[in-house]
Amino acid sequence: MVTASVDPGYSLAEHLTLTQNPEDLHMSSARQRATYGAVATVVGSSPRALMAGRQRNQRHSWVVNLKTGLPTDYADELMHPALVSNDTIIKTKEDLVSWLASRGVHVSAEHSAA
Repeated sequence: MVTASVDPGYSLAEHLTLTQNPEDLHMSSARQRATYGAVATVVGSSPRALMAGRQRNQRHSWVVNLKTGLPTDYADELMHPALVSNDTIIKTKEDLVSWLASRGVHVSAEHSAA
């Protein structure tokens, strides 16, 4: 589970508790890509089920395929225009947890799978 104390630099909406909700990871606002696998392990999901039922849109396009660096089965117009502006892609749970911690977001072990 991801939680954060309110920091004046973030809006209250950014401090929602994460319950299998990838968009609450601040990736869109930070323009940071992370792989399906990295995000899935942090939110306690499988990579295949992670985006099930979610619309394909620019906000969700920051969760990407490890090999391509792009979201799977997205038309170009559904990808955020700045998607590839940052060459860094977070590929592991540990790197994503560290990245979140640097933004004041705590990931508890109960929802962070190995």
